[in-house]
Amino acid sequence: MEGGIPVLVVSDLEMLSDILIKKFNCFHARKGGSKGIHMFLANGLRWKRLRSISAPAFSTVRLKQVYTLDSDQTIMKKLFPEVGQKMFMENNALSYAIYELARHPEIQEKLRSEIMDYHKNEKPSYESVQRMVYLDCVIRETLRLYPVASGVVNRRCMQTCTTGGFTIEKGMNVVVDVWSIHYNKDIWGPDADEFVPEHQLDSLHPLAWIPFGAGPRRCIGERFALLEMKLTLARLLRKYRIFINDQTEVPLKLQEGMTNTPRNGVVLSLKLI
Repeated sequence: MEGGIPVLVVSDLEMLSDILIKKFNCFHARKGGSKGIHMFLANGLRWKRLRSISAPAFSTVRLKQVYTLDSDQTIMKKLFPEVGQKMFMENNALSYAIYELARHPEIQEKLRSEIMDYHKNEKPSYESVQRMVYLDCVIRETLRLYPVASGVVNRRCMQTCTTGGFTIEKGMNVVVDVWSIHYNKDIWGPDADEFVPEHQLDSLHPLAWIPFGAGPRRCIGERFALLEMKLTLARLLRKYRIFINDQTEVPLKLQEGMTNTPRNGVVLSLKLI
């Protein structure tokens, strides 16, 4: 229960396929949403209108234009103010990716090798990072282990319906148990607790990886977020090796909320190649 509202927590993938996709008309709203609020929490026709207005901003053409707005120097200065010494990161998804690469130098070197194969004599571009299979695996595996926005993958039932043999009443909140899905050893294998980018090469249920939600209300900024991570990692690893140090917290303690953040930040070391 949340106050007086019953809550259904779901990790069954077929049931989620009904809730998030097939029966979207019954579950089109987020819990706590309303008709007169911003797109993230808006419901009904207002959400549909705001979504259609915003969608073109995340098209391939627009993303190609956006990625060139900041120079390498500007990005590095913002993200890593102490390059050459120790760096303290608070950008959640990137923090987790770089943290895992520092903890697994063999994975870091394999990724760097792919990056250099594509970018030995040129800077990473929108087109080049989209072709990099291992880079994509590293990022997807990071978001599997650290689903940053898992707390907002939820829905509210707007009309009573039945799914998986269970009747969900109008007004009931549905919470997607992203963490249970992402760490399920029946889905990901006996090493589901470990950072193994090759997990992402397996052919799995479409909802086995769900950090951005699914269905029509899937995160509108997903492609932009993935592009940002790919470009940043490609540019960073071309020039630096990343190491853990005596201030690196292992394992990380997480601060839970609408988004999950490293409670004490992530402290790592960089070395110019």
